[in-house]
Amino acid sequence: LNIMIIDDDEAIGKVTIELLRILGHAVYYFSNSDEAIEFYNEFTKNGEGMDVAIIDLTLPGKLSSEEILKELKSIGNVRGIISSGYVNSQIITDFRSFGFSSSIKKPFTIDELKRCLSEAFEN
Repeated sequence: LNIMIIDDDEAIGKVTIELLRILGHAVYYFSNSDEAIEFYNEFTKNGEGMDVAIIDLTLPGKLSSEEILKELKSIGNVRGIISSGYVNSQIITDFRSFGFSSSIKKPFTIDELKRCLSEAFEN
């Protein structure tokens, strides 16, 4: 799979990149939504597709995680996974209502990452 990670915590980003590469996926990391959206625009113009975007719940900038996913989906077909350390957030527990295909709570294991990737493709 082609997987985009949008998370301003570079340590989390690095660990997630390694876990996803171990699982055999191509990974693209961005610390902010503007870079990610710009990249995705160019990526799709070149005929490439992104399968999944793992988006942190709390990112600096003007767009919410939900708005970032809507923007990405307006560019191309991509599934969203919301990621957060805030386990009581409504968007984590009721992710489908917000347009996401799965959620994952930080910190996570490789097995939890596999589970949420599988869940993202169930519907």
